[in-house]
Amino acid sequence: MNKRGIWLDLYRNAGRSGLLGFLVALVTSPGFCAVLLYRMSVAVRRWGPVGKLLSILIWRWNISAFGCHLSPTSTCGEGLLLPHPVGIVVGQGVVIGDNVEIYQNVTFGTADFSRPEYPVIESGVKVFPGAVVAGKVTVGRGAVVGANSYVARDVPSGMVVAGSPAKVIRPVG
Repeated sequence: MNKRGIWLDLYRNAGRSGLLGFLVALVTSPGFCAVLLYRMSVAVRRWGPVGKLLSILIWRWNISAFGCHLSPTSTCGEGLLLPHPVGIVVGQGVVIGDNVEIYQNVTFGTADFSRPEYPVIESGVKVFPGAVVAGKVTVGRGAVVGANSYVARDVPSGMVVAGSPAKVIRPVG
């Protein structure tokens, strides 16, 4: 497990750092706990067949405890912020950059199971509640995806998109 990444996750989710902050976050921040379980499931997955089984058990625990489906075969960067982790689904091939903020009921996954292609979410992106990003889509650095949007095309860096299907609304800021 990347210790620097865990401390960044802690700070982003709980606004604290250090051992005391870690202990407080375990009790008060379900977003941090969900990210920590994801990081653990990724780490143990490398231990061969036993690790894969443990990884699946930790992943299922994350779903049961926090309602957060973060596939251990997805890639999530440091500083992942989940203010409300319930209902978040991150499919197996999804790539998420650093310092991404994801709200409740967001789905990142494939649009066609016969040809599984997954989205890439670049660093600094905010995805608001209920959004769906499906297929081989790239959401550019620093973009914002509005609530209840359906993103099926690439989103340029630094832009706000909203609607179903999502359209560029304006630059961020």
